[in-house]
Amino acid sequence: MIDGRRFTLLTDRKPLLAIFGSKSGIPVYTASHLQRWTTMALAYNFTVQYRRTSSFGQADTLSRLIASQTKDEEIAIAMVEAEVQQVVRESIRALPVTARLTAEETAKDWILQRVIKSLRSNWPRQCCNPEIRKFFDRKSSLSFADDCLMYGERVVIPSTLQRRVLRQLHEGHPGVSRMKAIARSHAYWPKIDSDIENLVRSCKRCAEAAKSPIKTELCPWSKAARPWA
Repeated sequence: MIDGRRFTLLTDRKPLLAIFGSKSGIPVYTASHLQRWTTMALAYNFTVQYRRTSSFGQADTLSRLIASQTKDEEIAIAMVEAEVQQVVRESIRALPVTARLTAEETAKDWILQRVIKSLRSNWPRQCCNPEIRKFFDRKSSLSFADDCLMYGERVVIPSTLQRRVLRQLHEGHPGVSRMKAIARSHAYWPKIDSDIENLVRSCKRCAEAAKSPIKTELCPWSKAARPWA
């Protein structure tokens, strides 16, 4: 709470001096959320001063204190598992499949089962199978939760459900960029980007709504056998 319109803002972040302390306006490259804060601050008359973190007497105590008691290991593991399961549910909620169906089809997909087996044990130093190698190259981002394979916070969709997910992404004919943006928040399989591009390329309504016409191969004129006028 601020009492009055004139105050001094102390910060240990020098870049904020250029953003909040500039007399020439808000820089065009400033992030949108910082622009909103700057706009709100225009209602006040304040100055910005830099102060080193070590010199701050008003340090954020709550964020620096260490809890005197640590959680039991089993409780901590259960909390982490609950959070991971929540991520799975949030990702699947936007898709035309359920967590149970995804888990069932994952159990039937031999490629995903090989990947899950490698996650639970140890990945081989080299991967010769081309289908497994697509996941091998991304092994650091893979995890297994709630009987589903995850790539980051995205659910890895088994091959039997990929067409259904593509149809959902294609509803409303949003175009390639929008479909990829939605997919990158919820679903993943190795060829998802190319599958989206092929689907949009073959869709007449998407072609009519595109900003620019689809590029086609040039058809050169046949060479003339003799001069003509």
